[in-house]
Amino acid sequence: MEIPGVLLLAVTILGLLAGAVVCVVSLVRGWAGVARSIAMVSIAWIAAYASLLIVTSLASRERTLALGETKRFCGFYLDCHIGVAVEHVDTMSSIGDVRAGGTFYVVTLRVSSDAKRVPLHLESPSVAIIDGEGFRYDRSLDVERKLARDEPVDLERLVEAGHSFTRVVVIDVPHGVRSPRLRVTMGGSLDRALELAVIGDEDAFLHAPTLHALVPGSGISSASVEAR
Repeated sequence: MEIPGVLLLAVTILGLLAGAVVCVVSLVRGWAGVARSIAMVSIAWIAAYASLLIVTSLASRERTLALGETKRFCGFYLDCHIGVAVEHVDTMSSIGDVRAGGTFYVVTLRVSSDAKRVPLHLESPSVAIIDGEGFRYDRSLDVERKLARDEPVDLERLVEAGHSFTRVVVIDVPHGVRSPRLRVTMGGSLDRALELAVIGDEDAFLHAPTLHALVPGSGISSASVEAR
């Protein structure tokens, strides 16, 4: 997330709130002209902000990160120390006694932190495969639990400063899907709603995403998966 975009949103919200207060006070005191001027300035600012948001998002370009390349996430909108990278990818038609509807993508993710002191974590992470047409395929949680021997695949675990951990996620992708790539995002409902209005943010309205390339054949072998 771009910090200037967050600051601009904060300034906009605070400015509009201040303008609303002054507008109400002006109306109470009978200063209709002042209230009208403030309202017009506020409307113009909102229109300019919305235009800049849309233009910036439409000008963005989709990025696909290479295997091992880290995507950074920003905590509390002020730092960008925690990141996720795809380390290994395998594809298979079945895992143990579970057969895929299409093809299982078994993806090893590395969650890392380059912070100096404070432990961090991914907040409400979402992991899915997006194909060339934009269709989304979510995680196969039951299969993940089999691989992890019924333990939850916890992507929200705290990461100590300067450390990392890996987790395996599994996604069942239909046959014939073109250009499957992994999308990892984070944040609760309120965060995502706010980010829709943050200029330059990946989750902003109409903004192009940053995805991870999936290179089948790199990583876990079929034999090792079935043995887990």
